[in-house]
Amino acid sequence: MLYLFSYVVHYIFIFNKFAIAFYSSYYGKPVNQHFMKLGIIREEKVPEDWRVVFSPKQCVEMNNKYPDLEIIVQTSDVRCFKDSEYEDAGFKVQEDISDCDFLVGVKEVPIDSLIPNKKYVFFSHTYKEQ
Repeated sequence: MLYLFSYVVHYIFIFNKFAIAFYSSYYGKPVNQHFMKLGIIREEKVPEDWRVVFSPKQCVEMNNKYPDLEIIVQTSDVRCFKDSEYEDAGFKVQEDISDCDFLVGVKEVPIDSLIPNKKYVFFSHTYKEQ
């Protein structure tokens, strides 16, 4: 699962970087911002899930590979890694992740928890028709 998400983040990052470079050259204006802000969502589907897409160590590895990637972690009481572990690794942990470009999680997000106009990446059991 981790490798799949790592590849997804890689391609999203590359696309986002290309889009910003295109905007800058097309409009002749520099875009002075991070290339991508990735939010790790809290799993809210019932029953609650303790799994998470990236561990604090894996987040550090992604930041080393993509220095322009900013990772924000949504607070969670049930996640297998404590919020403090992400904070100790140097990542922001906060409730509001609405300013992130992409949101990643393990399970689908309940409809009432979806943030409008956001891009989500999560696993789906579509093939198994669950």
